[in-house]
Amino acid sequence: MNEGGVLTFIVPSSFLQNGRSFAKEQIVARGGELIEAYRLPEGIFEDTTIGTDIVVIQKTGNGHVGDFTNDAFFQENPSNILGEIRTRKNKYGKEETYVYANKEGVMEFIE
Repeated sequence: MNEGGVLTFIVPSSFLQNGRSFAKEQIVARGGELIEAYRLPEGIFEDTTIGTDIVVIQKTGNGHVGDFTNDAFFQENPSNILGEIRTRKNKYGKEETYVYANKEGVMEFIE
């Protein structure tokens, strides 16, 4: 990607929720900076029920791996979570968070 170039992609929410990884370190090593992200509600795409994020990276040389970990971006930008954060127990009995919203509300935001 050229300097100043922008890359937007869709990833599982776990990408920004989890800690450091080789992939995240490579993004930053190549000059990537997380400039924007949106967390979509579970089930927003008909073929999946997992949480999904839209992530925008720009090649600036100013990125930090910490921006890509432990939901740091969404802690600083809670309005980019397009729905209500709820908790539930997963199939193993462990409490987890997820984003709930009706699809119509999200589609209004996108349009």
